[in-house]
Amino acid sequence: MTQRCTSSFAVPTESGPMVYAAGRLVSDEDPILRSHGHLFEPVEVQVARQEATPRSVTAAVETATAAPAEVRHTSTVRRRAGREDGEK
Repeated sequence: MTQRCTSSFAVPTESGPMVYAAGRLVSDEDPILRSHGHLFEPVEVQVARQEATPRSVTAAVETATAAPAEVRHTSTVRRRAGREDGEK
């Protein structure tokens, strides 16, 4: 079974700090689990959590660009009457 890091942390080692980023996967035999096991969970827990999340929650993401053939409306800058281009 594999364990997933739930929170980022660093452990000092002889060669410098060993960083465990959130989401990093380690095997059950990894020695870090003896000292920092509370910061890990079985991968199956995360998979079950994702499967339980309603699709409507994850689908409501705004895109930065238009999809192919999608027309987006943009506002235009209005110029003041009586001004020529370049005048302030």
